[in-house]
Amino acid sequence: MRYRKTAAASAALAGALTLGGVVACGGGDDPASPWRQEQQESPQRQEQQEETRTQTLRVGDSSEFRFTSAVSNEVADFKLTVHGVQYVKRLSEYTTDSEQGTYVVVDVTLANVGATNGHFHNPFHWTGPDGQVLSTGVFHPEKESISTSYLPGEYVRGAIVFDVPVRGGTLTMPGPDSSSDVSDTTVVIELPDQ
Repeated sequence: MRYRKTAAASAALAGALTLGGVVACGGGDDPASPWRQEQQESPQRQEQQEETRTQTLRVGDSSEFRFTSAVSNEVADFKLTVHGVQYVKRLSEYTTDSEQGTYVVVDVTLANVGATNGHFHNPFHWTGPDGQVLSTGVFHPEKESISTSYLPGEYVRGAIVFDVPVRGGTLTMPGPDSSSDVSDTTVVIELPDQ
């Protein structure tokens, strides 16, 4: 996304100017100096950065993240928007009823908002209210798959689907603390239980 690059470049320039100002002005032991304030704020900033590594979404929310494809090793910036959540017994007239009890169908748009090509493969897993985990989603015959290659600016409106025993829980895309390291952000979609 061009804006992010511009913002990053501006932040780097501002950082360089601040550092240059500190060197030129000294800063030393003066508690009111920008250098001293920067040192004092640093633990808070680190904590805020850790917090931004997990984004929790509900219907109507969006999240941006950088995704590294295990399939192609492409790194791209994506934006995920959650449009709706629906529970159904059958995905279409051509499918069978849910084996677990119900299908949760999460209507999403995934867009490549960066400047590079990217491949996204759906790494979400479902965690139920009781802690049960299902790691394999289900293909919806009437909805687009979000697992595909994206050129900059391309998007797909599709569905993330799981065959689940109960309503509610969360869908989670693992982030930087997972063993897969596919996303720089853990994205959690909260699912309503009704």
